[in-house]
Amino acid sequence: AGRGGRGAERVTDSRLRFRASFEAFAARSEPSSDLGKGQIRTRTVLTNKGQPNLIRESSPQSDRPLGERETDTLLRQLTPRDIAILTALSQYRYLDQAQVQQLFFPSPRTTQVRTAWLRNQGLVLRWLRLGPQGWQRHPSVLLLSGRGARLLAALRAQDPRPGVRRSHHAQAHCFHLTHDLEANGFFIALAGAGAPLHGEGLYHWTGEWAGRLLYRERGAVFAPDGWGRYLTPTGEVVFMLEWDRGTESPHRLGVKVNQYVTYFQGRRDAELNHILFVASTCAREDVIRSAIE
Repeated sequence: AGRGGRGAERVTDSRLRFRASFEAFAARSEPSSDLGKGQIRTRTVLTNKGQPNLIRESSPQSDRPLGERETDTLLRQLTPRDIAILTALSQYRYLDQAQVQQLFFPSPRTTQVRTAWLRNQGLVLRWLRLGPQGWQRHPSVLLLSGRGARLLAALRAQDPRPGVRRSHHAQAHCFHLTHDLEANGFFIALAGAGAPLHGEGLYHWTGEWAGRLLYRERGAVFAPDGWGRYLTPTGEVVFMLEWDRGTESPHRLGVKVNQYVTYFQGRRDAELNHILFVASTCAREDVIRSAIE
């Protein structure tokens, strides 16, 4: 645009063409042989008002059972970092490319190369995210495939069925994907902030799925968005995360607070467990504080 009106016209024209092609694409599901290996990927578009459009990808290869010889071959090819990525996707359900880079890689290019290899082996799925207007691109989302869950179970000599169920659940029930990505992003940012500090940092965190199973088994009705353990030179801080996007009413917030209070009331060492509400604005923080009071 700085070189004259013709450049601006080209940009606008390309955006309009992209918008038109995206809208045509969103109206259907279509197969795409983008692997170059005869594997057909199916893409479907999920729209959610006010959130990025999600282009979900599925492939027959991603759920194909693993033979013994194929399992041995893949296990020999996996690097420790690959295993860490598959483990993280199993625990946290969704991570985008930028988050995977923050956790495991030094640059976007190395992230793209290795995650593309995992995807081509059918171990992970990649979903595209586009802004509501069609042309704004968000980092792609990665999630563990059923095939990846089976390989991870083989590596650990475990029953693959629970991991495969988690994979299928993450693929089918993704309406809170943005919320889950943001909650995971909080823990990743906390890990990054603590990394250069001497003698402290985020030691471990678990995702919403694990927290839900654990506390439901203990009779709780709440499901925290994550659980973290932050170590310091003199002790540790154990906390459950409530990632607030400003969509719950004050009444619903009060119900949630009461659920936590009821669960921990009378329990041993209850004061050592913290519930951390993270709000997006100061005004929302005031609403949460009022609900808690």
